[in-house]
Amino acid sequence: MFRAILLAIVLQATAYAQNHQEPVTANLCEVVASPAAYNKKMMSVEGILLSSKHSLALYNL
Repeated sequence: MFRAILLAIVLQATAYAQNHQEPVTANLCEVVASPAAYNKKMMSVEGILLSSKHSLALYNL
């Protein structure tokens, strides 16, 4: 049983490594302006997140 679980973990990690994509570094304004260009892509976006009791805002750096 232990070997079967270990094999499943190894196979899953191998499949993830083969399909793993590096994140696309994007500017927040570009993503908002053309979201279709970033559809189904892993992204890395930097910004400032400001939250208050009634609102949430994300600002570009």
